[in-house]
Amino acid sequence: MFRILDSAAREIRSAPAGSVLTLTHTRDAKFNSEVIEKFKKFAKGNTPYVKKAALVGISGLQGVVLNGVALFTGRKFPTFKSLEETKKYLVS
Repeated sequence: MFRILDSAAREIRSAPAGSVLTLTHTRDAKFNSEVIEKFKKFAKGNTPYVKKAALVGISGLQGVVLNGVALFTGRKFPTFKSLEETKKYLVS
């Protein structure tokens, strides 16, 4: 998970400010306190570059974690049930 977040951060932060659409698919994602902290820092650091963000696959405890990340970053993370819904939102 850390390698994925580090790679994504480099890619996102190399783009012009306010230009990136992010889609995070969380189905079957496993996390612990270290992963949550890493994700919070990841999302916060990406804020200037992100035009729109959305998540798909959020369930159960992941929703609680997402609320914490949203509070920490001051960002909104709309969630959707399907990948297609998420994609439509991002390009709308």
